[in-house]
Amino acid sequence: MQRGLIACIAFVALSAHAAESTCFGTVANGRLEGGVSLPSSGPNFSSYSSIGVSLGRTHVHSVVREVVANAYRALETAAPGKVYVFGESG
Repeated sequence: MQRGLIACIAFVALSAHAAESTCFGTVANGRLEGGVSLPSSGPNFSSYSSIGVSLGRTHVHSVVREVVANAYRALETAAPGKVYVFGESG
């Protein structure tokens, strides 16, 4: 029982770690591994171009995606009725 619990905890910890993006290098000469796409639209936001989304131009670090998504959720309450449009991220 205890061995199974330890294995389950290790799996969850490794899965959570593996899902996070990693940045390498500098702004001018770097790369992103494990980047994730911003959501293309939501109740109060959308991307400026479906083509940009299709071409992968909205990929960001996994933590940045969560920050942006949380900001749009907060703006639903703080600024109801406003719709925001975002552009390319990279």
